[in-house]
Amino acid sequence: MLRLWIDTQFNSSDDVGTLRYAIAHPGVEIVGISTVGSEVATAATAVREFFENANRAAPLIYAGPPDPRALDMAEAILAIGPLTNLAMLLRAGIALVPTVVTGVILASDGSRTASDVANSNFGIDPLSAAVVVAEATDLLLTPTHICETIAARMQGPLALLALLGELVQIEKRSLAVTVEGLLVIDDRDGVEHDLVVWADAAAAQRRMDHLNADFGVA
Repeated sequence: MLRLWIDTQFNSSDDVGTLRYAIAHPGVEIVGISTVGSEVATAATAVREFFENANRAAPLIYAGPPDPRALDMAEAILAIGPLTNLAMLLRAGIALVPTVVTGVILASDGSRTASDVANSNFGIDPLSAAVVVAEATDLLLTPTHICETIAARMQGPLALLALLGELVQIEKRSLAVTVEGLLVIDDRDGVEHDLVVWADAAAAQRRMDHLNADFGVA
């Protein structure tokens, strides 16, 4: 059983879906959730209401960065929002457990608009993204274009599967972040991390469908 911490804005169907799938996954125990972004208190309240409405016991919930002592309970972090909280922890000298990050747009992906980049998890806070990529020691990144191969187009649930080593192919690459929040692959001055390069789209969708169905069984 993987003890998981989730860091989220909790302002989209992707965030809600990620919680549903993490709760339903038999190999995951959510030990805590922290909210990030411009409305951390509102997001934390929404998370509590989600658990109440689902008739599930809520884990520890923090509005903003979590207490490092609470984070010690986790074996992994799933970051499905901007990386502001994680960068703050790193700057404070707190080492992160293995972490998977969603919403990554590659610099080589020419199909994205400036708005797409600005509203991505890296683009919202590119400085924090750069800190995490440069300083975290065990990082797995899931690019947006990989997530979009799945019919549900949900980034968080696919990142959860990637964290668990399910239905994805992962490669070690040298990575860096641009000032706009784009991820550069094979940067000669970058830091080596794990990157999802392929997902079994059909199998991942079936897995998500099963977990969604299992969530409704209390």
